[in-house]
Amino acid sequence: MKHAADDRDLADAVRAVMALRVPGLDAASVSDDAPIGSEGLGLDSIGFVELLLECEAACGVVLPRELLAGAPLTVGRLIGAVRDARDDRRDA
Repeated sequence: MKHAADDRDLADAVRAVMALRVPGLDAASVSDDAPIGSEGLGLDSIGFVELLLECEAACGVVLPRELLAGAPLTVGRLIGAVRDARDDRRDA
């Protein structure tokens, strides 16, 4: 189950980036349903964009800009977007 282990490592990497961006956050205990913005983890718009950029750098992916608009981004949706971007990079 190499793929499942890769997915766990990826989720851990995203959560580690979140822990660096949000002081006092225990990223392992945050629900996948938790919103990332001001209504959830408390990131303002600049912090939100910085989080996305840091996830890109940490995971070696390019995230879709659509994450900046639309429905509130949750922890689970961010992890899924990073996973999808990683898989797209592998398929290229």
